[in-house]
Amino acid sequence: FGPERSILVAADAVVRDALAGKGDRRKVAEALTRVAVSAPTFDARQAACRRLVLLAGTEQVAPMASLLSEPALAHYALMVLARIPGPEVPRALRKVLPSLTGAALIGAIGVLGERKDAEAVPLLAEKAASPDAAVAEAAMHALAFIGGPSAERAMLGVFMAAKPERKRAFAEAMLVRGEGLLKSKNPARALTFYKALRNPEMPEPIQAAALRGVALAKGSGAVPLLLKELAGRAGPRRNMAASVLRTMAGSQVTRSLAQALRLGAPSLRVLLIDILSDRGDREAAAAVLKATEDAAKEVRLAAIRATGVLCRSEAVRRLLELAAGSDLDERAEAEGALSVLRGTGVDDALGAAIHTGSAAARAAAIRAIAARGKSIPLPQLLDIASKETGPARDASLQALRQYGGASELEPLMGLLMREKPGSRDVVADTVVEIARRTDRDAAARVVHSRLSATSKSEDRAEAAALLGAIGGDAALGFLITLAEDTDAEVRLAAVRALGEWPGPAPMPTLRKIAHNEPEGRLRTMAIRGYARMLGMPGNGVTQASAGDVLEEAVQMARSAEEKRLILVAIASIGSERGLSLAMSLRDDPQLRAEAEMAALQACYLTAGAWPEATRRALEALASEASEESVRTGASSLLRTMTGFADFVMAWEVSPAYQQDGADFSRLFDVPFPPETAPASDASFWKPLPVGRSPEQPWLLDLLAVHGGEQKVAYIRTAVWCPADQELMAEIGTDDGLKVWWNGSLVHGNNIQRAVAPGQEKVRLVARTGWNLLMIKVTQNVMGWGACARLTKLDGSPAEGLRYMLPSALPGKL
Repeated sequence: FGPERSILVAADAVVRDALAGKGDRRKVAEALTRVAVSAPTFDARQAACRRLVLLAGTEQVAPMASLLSEPALAHYALMVLARIPGPEVPRALRKVLPSLTGAALIGAIGVLGERKDAEAVPLLAEKAASPDAAVAEAAMHALAFIGGPSAERAMLGVFMAAKPERKRAFAEAMLVRGEGLLKSKNPARALTFYKALRNPEMPEPIQAAALRGVALAKGSGAVPLLLKELAGRAGPRRNMAASVLRTMAGSQVTRSLAQALRLGAPSLRVLLIDILSDRGDREAAAAVLKATEDAAKEVRLAAIRATGVLCRSEAVRRLLELAAGSDLDERAEAEGALSVLRGTGVDDALGAAIHTGSAAARAAAIRAIAARGKSIPLPQLLDIASKETGPARDASLQALRQYGGASELEPLMGLLMREKPGSRDVVADTVVEIARRTDRDAAARVVHSRLSATSKSEDRAEAAALLGAIGGDAALGFLITLAEDTDAEVRLAAVRALGEWPGPAPMPTLRKIAHNEPEGRLRTMAIRGYARMLGMPGNGVTQASAGDVLEEAVQMARSAEEKRLILVAIASIGSERGLSLAMSLRDDPQLRAEAEMAALQACYLTAGAWPEATRRALEALASEASEESVRTGASSLLRTMTGFADFVMAWEVSPAYQQDGADFSRLFDVPFPPETAPASDASFWKPLPVGRSPEQPWLLDLLAVHGGEQKVAYIRTAVWCPADQELMAEIGTDDGLKVWWNGSLVHGNNIQRAVAPGQEKVRLVARTGWNLLMIKVTQNVMGWGACARLTKLDGSPAEGLRYMLPSALPGKL
């Protein structure tokens, strides 16, 4: 049929109808047979055979068998014959088999094997002795599938007479027959095949497979043979012996393996213990426990590990001895075994052990109880922690950290106050850990109660520090009060804790202290904490207030060290007045390098909203900075700013948001605070750095700000229009986006892509004065960013537009 395929389409339709009962199946098959046998082209004949696979019956056996003599068509004929049921196919194949060669012969042998044709055994036995290796191997496989005494005798006769290389080729067929005999409950006959393969002429993987067969045929009677292989050199046979012994059923097998632990090299004893552990048979428990005293360390370690699986409470005493010993490896294994030891008496035995024996053994028992996480005797642990020193006390405190609750805090605070100053850390850490796991505020009230009940300065200062470590609202309130305490040491501890607070809530207190206190440690701690918090999200400092806040902070800073801390805040806040302050501090020789670096960092945050002030600062830094890195950085940012063109670069960025189990596509529809509470605290919006991608100067790089995958973030800008007008927002994002204009959702596209300018065009209706544009940008993987420009509806520049950070404007948009 050549390139013309319409006849095939028609033929397929006829075949479908015949299969559906709409046509005469026999006549269609006869027609296809005529084409297959006598058509003038190979394409037509093979196409007919392919369709006969679906329709052929016994009438097609003889024509298809005749095609086996044609090498090009033999494969297609065999496809048809393999699908025709009944004895006619094997009979025809037996008839033509002597005349076949090559692939046709191998294929025909395969079909006879699949049909399990016992009458073909003599012919197949003859072919198994063929000088053609492929034919002989196919015949042996066919005999293996057929099975039965005559086929097996033929296989064994051919195999035993074969040369070594031919035996290796026959090995797979021999294994197949052995497996078949095992499945048919003929282990004695299977052994004949497996034993024939257990000779040095065979590759070791074949010997290993034969070893498995012998073991399955003989059952527990094969244990001596398997033990002998275990004692041999490493390799497939040894691995197979171990694998079989791990799963061979029967307590007698376990006893034999346990008895063998008395003999052999350490490596063999380790392997035997691992096998016994995997078997999980309690019959081996006593032998394994005894092996924990073996002279070889590697044997002891394996035995200790196995006791956790095989033993019960009888192993507790021995394991505690080992867990309290000096050998670190044995201690680790013993503690691991104690943590998983099963049985109803184990917890009782461990509970009793915390009161008797050496301190090290008692500590080991306490650690084991904690690791098991059941029946924790908290009162006894408190008693030990209160009355003792040494390892048992340390283990008790560690367990209390894990499992202690609110009822343990009061006695622990009593213990803390009785400890000598300088040795309270372990108890203090325990109190803090319990507080963090349970109820911080309740714990803070317990600590404050103790603080109020004592007059000792060092105890009260210790409690104040503890409140800082506990954290929470209650602790914060107590610390703010303690910052005005009459005891100088208590005040110092309270202010230190406030200065290290993880959030900005203590800022007003620290600011007040920094304002009012004279020079000294207290004031230094306050201003350090205050400066650190100036850059924190949610601190109440917006772009509108940042200038006043930073200017006041610079005035409060009296030393060069304190001013350096303020410069760090300036670099992270990025306001126009902050940039000016950093530039002015360059005049102080002690601060020049830090001020220049802070100014450069601030420029990345001010370049979008205050480009002119930023350019002036950058020009000064590029020509005057003392450090070459600052001069180079300033020059680079100046060049990048020339590429801003008419893109909007004055943006603020929100925190990144994500949700367990939600990818970027699902996060697209999840509302987060910028959507649900747009008028909330503006201080969590931060200036979005720009200009860090010289090759893409317009890029708003969210990946550099937040990093990560499967997140969303929001960016926003204020747009001033000289008159009411319609604008076109040309926006690009990586990945998807939602757009709000003056609080209304105007566009969305949940998509995955790389960013490029102008990917979305959104029509906006602007009012005179300030307008608010907010964009939600999703992040799948790799890049994450956006870009935007506003134009007239025809794409030409929109004149008179100005852009500003929304939080820098007075009031709310």
